[in-house]
Amino acid sequence: MIRLAEKKDLDLIISILLEAKKRMYFNNIYQWLDNYPNIDVVKKNIENKVVYLIDEVATITLDVNKEEYLKPLEKYTTGNYLMIHRVAVKDNVIGKGYGYKLFNLAKDIARSKNKDSLVVDTHITNYIMQRLIDKNNFKYLGLVNIENSGQRIAFEYKV
Repeated sequence: MIRLAEKKDLDLIISILLEAKKRMYFNNIYQWLDNYPNIDVVKKNIENKVVYLIDEVATITLDVNKEEYLKPLEKYTTGNYLMIHRVAVKDNVIGKGYGYKLFNLAKDIARSKNKDSLVVDTHITNYIMQRLIDKNNFKYLGLVNIENSGQRIAFEYKV
């Protein structure tokens, strides 16, 4: 079942994110280090109604707010896009298509909000996410640097 997350889902979402964070660490992916994502960020996203769950095992955040660090690449985008953040699935559903389901959900929501495209960025070492992005036909936008977080690769999908 696909649904918008509610306050009662905070612990579930945090547990999904922590599993993903641990997987990244063990795969030498240097994203989501330190105290990110954290409870405050997730709680605010839930309150803003931008966090979605699929079958209680996968989560994605879809936000209309644009990231400041993407400004240098803005001229290459449609300008009217929805941002993808915090794509994560539980360990026990790895390889079962939930990444695709999350991206298909993002495409559907972008269309329903009359957005022209989706934009996503990921850490330069996150080859797992890069493969999912590529398999979903996103196009390369460029590299961006995020203070205290390193270099990211940005992509766009025109809906």
